[in-house]
Amino acid sequence: MSINEITAKIEALQEWEALASEAAAQVESLKDELKQFMSDQGVEEYEAGTHIIYLPLASAASRSDCFSALYSSRVSGTPLASAKSI
Repeated sequence: MSINEITAKIEALQEWEALASEAAAQVESLKDELKQFMSDQGVEEYEAGTHIIYLPLASAASRSDCFSALYSSRVSGTPLASAKSI
């Protein structure tokens, strides 16, 4: 590879890393909004369309670390994806 190619790859890498960082911040922001909504509603589980989000039973201090989402199918009742701690 030439110096120009290496420089271009480094610059592309930096741009992708910045984009990944912005995406991670957006993910955290969305999680926080969902947690706040659920807290305001006083619920630990909420169904929205074909999605179910829930907070496992835990102390209030650890709920932010235990936020999980479970996507399920209304038709078959079979989960489309496993529960994932997020």
